[in-house]
Amino acid sequence: MSILFRILLLMMTTASPAFADSLYPSVLPGSLYVGESKGVLSQQAELYLLDANYFVLRQSFSRREMSFTRDLTGLWLQTDSGAILQLSNAHGLLLICNVGGERNLYCRFPGIGGQPADELVLQERPFSMPEFSIMGRLEQCKDHLALTDSATGRVFSPLSAETALPEHTNQPLFVDAVIRPSHEGCILTRLRSYSRNIPEPQAVQGTADFAALVAGRSWRLQSLPGVPSASCIFTPQGPGTGTMELSGQGLYLLLRYDIRGETILLQADDAAKAMLQQLKAEALLPLLHVRRWKQQGRILLLSTGQGQHFVCNLADHDPRMPR
Repeated sequence: MSILFRILLLMMTTASPAFADSLYPSVLPGSLYVGESKGVLSQQAELYLLDANYFVLRQSFSRREMSFTRDLTGLWLQTDSGAILQLSNAHGLLLICNVGGERNLYCRFPGIGGQPADELVLQERPFSMPEFSIMGRLEQCKDHLALTDSATGRVFSPLSAETALPEHTNQPLFVDAVIRPSHEGCILTRLRSYSRNIPEPQAVQGTADFAALVAGRSWRLQSLPGVPSASCIFTPQGPGTGTMELSGQGLYLLLRYDIRGETILLQADDAAKAMLQQLKAEALLPLLHVRRWKQQGRILLLSTGQGQHFVCNLADHDPRMPR
């Protein structure tokens, strides 16, 4: 399925706001937000929110006749009952934006070149699919090319090339490339640099980290369309094993979990699955396809292999960033 088609499909299927009981408007995939600041170093920011919680942040800086533009990619999440839009990636990026009226975003971006942090108000603009640069692994997969973004692990496939590629592309390359999503998949428009030396993956988190993170803490599972917000309690029961207990209005669900590094598997019995269907809470069924966990500040992120994410917020804290 093409990336653009999935964006349009998600926009239709998310017509019911994810935060129906929230004071804050829902931020949707297929959106573009733009803002700028004026000063000694001027900045314009364009934030593209795509499907599967993928974002592209383009920052353009200028001072006199000098200019500089960079693209950052990562995972976007609207959290804390809709109050916060969080931008993060595997390279250590973590940006927090307040969600305001009329879907305005109030963001504090780190300065560059010794400049202080920049506070920008991003306003919604008509969406257009961006062309942007990413770094990652380019490889041949059967009869097509695939490019894996190193900042998120997202795979762009099938990939076609409008530019010449190095010889022996049957061997993986680490590339700095410019791509443009299209109806047919994704187009590689420019190859800025490449290397046959693939960076080693970072060491995964251990099972002890997960147990230390969740033990004795209460979490709130972010509400989903048709499903009320629910409390979530993890109870470790042994090395890498335990239970995940979800409870809310008319809802009680007990799942078993197994942890292996940063991999997590959740299991439910047939009675629990039947209860979810009777409650018309099918939005929770993908919990049984969760494969990875990740801590991002006060958030526990559970992700499926299909790019769906469940957000657990640590309970009892102020969601708004200081301003």
